[in-house]
Amino acid sequence: MPARARRDVVPKGEVAVFHVWNRCVQAAYLCGVDPVTGIDYEHRRDWVEQMERILAGLFAVDVGFHAEMGNHIHLIVRTRPDVAQQWEDREVVRRWLVISKLKRNGADRIVEPSEAQMNRELKRPGRVAELRRRVGMVFQAPNP
Repeated sequence: MPARARRDVVPKGEVAVFHVWNRCVQAAYLCGVDPVTGIDYEHRRDWVEQMERILAGLFAVDVGFHAEMGNHIHLIVRTRPDVAQQWEDREVVRRWLVISKLKRNGADRIVEPSEAQMNRELKRPGRVAELRRRVGMVFQAPNP
Protein backbone atom coordinates (compact mmCIF):
# COMPACT_ATOMS: atom_id res chain seq x y z
CA MET A 1 0.00 0.00 0.00
CA PRO A 2 1.45 3.40 -0.93
CA ALA A 3 2.28 5.70 1.95
CA ARG A 4 -0.04 8.62 2.64
CA ALA A 5 0.42 11.60 4.91
CA ARG A 6 -1.30 11.23 8.29
CA ARG A 7 -3.17 14.48 7.74
CA ASP A 8 -4.78 12.85 4.68
CA VAL A 9 -5.77 9.70 6.57
CA VAL A 10 -6.90 10.93 9.99
CA PRO A 11 -10.23 12.79 9.96
CA LYS A 12 -9.61 16.08 11.74
CA GLY A 13 -11.63 16.49 14.91
CA GLU A 14 -13.40 13.11 14.59
CA VAL A 15 -13.12 9.95 16.67
CA ALA A 16 -11.38 7.28 14.56
CA VAL A 17 -9.92 3.79 15.01
CA PHE A 18 -6.58 2.68 13.56
CA HIS A 19 -4.34 -0.36 13.47
CA VAL A 20 -0.79 0.85 13.92
CA TRP A 21 2.44 -1.08 14.13
CA ASN A 22 6.14 -0.48 14.41
CA ARG A 23 8.96 -2.82 13.55
CA CYS A 24 12.53 -3.04 14.82
CA VAL A 25 15.25 -2.35 12.27
CA GLN A 26 18.41 -4.25 11.34
CA ALA A 27 17.11 -7.56 12.73
CA ALA A 28 17.07 -6.12 16.27
CA TYR A 29 15.02 -8.03 18.82
CA LEU A 30 12.46 -6.27 21.01
CA CYS A 31 11.03 -8.90 23.39
CA GLY A 32 11.70 -12.52 24.24
CA VAL A 33 14.79 -14.58 23.46
CA ASP A 34 16.69 -13.55 20.35
CA PRO A 35 17.08 -16.78 18.36
CA VAL A 36 20.37 -15.60 16.82
CA THR A 37 22.23 -14.42 19.93
CA GLY A 38 20.31 -16.31 22.62
CA ILE A 39 20.00 -13.09 24.66
CA ASP A 40 16.73 -12.76 26.60
CA TYR A 41 15.01 -9.38 26.13
CA GLU A 42 11.76 -10.33 27.87
CA HIS A 43 12.28 -7.57 30.46
CA ARG A 44 11.55 -5.02 27.73
CA ARG A 45 7.95 -6.22 27.29
CA ASP A 46 6.80 -4.68 30.60
CA TRP A 47 8.60 -1.43 29.81
CA VAL A 48 6.99 -1.19 26.36
CA GLU A 49 3.51 -1.92 27.80
CA GLN A 50 4.04 0.69 30.52
CA MET A 51 5.09 3.32 27.98
CA GLU A 52 2.04 2.50 25.82
CA ARG A 53 -0.22 3.15 28.83
CA ILE A 54 1.60 6.35 29.80
CA LEU A 55 1.49 7.80 26.29
CA ALA A 56 -2.14 6.82 25.70
CA GLY A 57 -3.00 8.53 28.98
CA LEU A 58 -1.20 11.72 27.99
CA PHE A 59 -2.68 11.88 24.50
CA ALA A 60 -6.40 11.66 23.91
CA VAL A 61 -6.11 8.06 22.71
CA ASP A 62 -7.69 4.79 23.81
CA VAL A 63 -5.74 1.56 23.27
CA GLY A 64 -8.15 -1.24 22.48
CA PHE A 65 -5.55 -3.92 21.81
CA HIS A 66 -1.79 -4.25 22.03
CA ALA A 67 0.67 -6.99 21.18
CA GLU A 68 4.41 -6.82 21.74
CA MET A 69 6.06 -9.36 19.49
CA GLY A 70 9.69 -10.40 19.12
CA ASN A 71 10.60 -7.68 16.64
CA HIS A 72 7.50 -5.50 16.32
CA ILE A 73 4.39 -4.20 18.09
CA HIS A 74 0.74 -3.87 17.06
CA LEU A 75 -1.82 -1.46 18.53
CA ILE A 76 -5.49 -0.81 17.86
CA VAL A 77 -6.05 2.79 18.90
CA ARG A 78 -8.98 5.17 18.93
CA THR A 79 -8.31 8.88 18.71
CA ARG A 80 -10.43 11.04 21.03
CA PRO A 81 -10.29 14.69 19.98
CA ASP A 82 -13.68 15.09 21.70
CA VAL A 83 -11.98 14.33 25.03
CA ALA A 84 -9.12 16.75 24.35
CA GLN A 85 -11.64 19.54 23.67
CA GLN A 86 -12.94 19.18 27.24
CA TRP A 87 -9.53 19.70 28.86
CA GLU A 88 -8.83 23.07 30.42
CA ASP A 89 -6.02 25.08 28.82
CA ARG A 90 -3.67 24.40 31.72
CA GLU A 91 -4.19 20.64 31.36
CA VAL A 92 -3.46 20.74 27.61
CA VAL A 93 -0.20 22.60 28.21
CA ARG A 94 0.80 20.24 31.05
CA ARG A 95 0.24 17.16 28.90
CA TRP A 96 2.18 18.59 25.97
CA LEU A 97 5.14 19.60 28.12
CA VAL A 98 5.29 16.12 29.65
CA ILE A 99 5.03 14.50 26.20
CA SER A 100 7.59 16.77 24.56
CA LYS A 101 10.21 16.30 27.28
CA LEU A 102 9.54 12.74 28.44
CA LYS A 103 12.00 13.22 31.26
CA ARG A 104 12.17 10.20 33.48
CA ASN A 105 13.51 9.95 36.99
CA GLY A 106 15.03 6.94 38.70
CA ALA A 107 11.60 5.71 39.85
CA ASP A 108 10.47 5.31 36.21
CA ARG A 109 7.85 8.05 36.44
CA ILE A 110 7.22 10.99 34.16
CA VAL A 111 8.49 14.29 35.57
CA GLU A 112 5.89 17.06 35.70
CA PRO A 113 6.72 20.48 34.17
CA SER A 114 7.54 23.44 36.38
CA GLU A 115 5.10 26.25 37.04
CA ALA A 116 7.36 28.62 35.07
CA GLN A 117 7.27 26.33 32.01
CA MET A 118 3.48 26.08 32.23
CA ASN A 119 3.03 29.85 32.50
CA ARG A 120 5.45 30.52 29.61
CA GLU A 121 3.40 28.30 27.27
CA LEU A 122 0.06 29.67 28.48
CA LYS A 123 1.16 33.23 27.66
CA ARG A 124 2.07 32.47 24.03
CA PRO A 125 -0.75 33.65 21.70
CA GLY A 126 -2.47 30.74 19.92
CA ARG A 127 -0.25 28.15 21.62
CA VAL A 128 -3.00 26.38 23.57
CA ALA A 129 -5.14 25.91 20.45
CA GLU A 130 -2.16 24.47 18.59
CA LEU A 131 -1.29 22.10 21.46
CA ARG A 132 -4.92 21.03 21.85
CA ARG A 133 -4.90 19.91 18.20
CA ARG A 134 -1.64 18.01 18.67
CA VAL A 135 -2.62 16.28 21.89
CA GLY A 136 -6.13 15.50 20.64
CA MET A 137 -4.92 14.06 17.37
CA VAL A 138 -1.67 12.27 18.10
CA PHE A 139 -1.48 11.08 14.50
CA GLN A 140 -2.24 14.47 12.98
CA ALA A 141 0.79 16.16 11.47
CA PRO A 142 1.41 19.68 12.85
CA ASN A 143 -0.06 22.46 10.76
CA PRO A 144 2.61 24.35 8.78
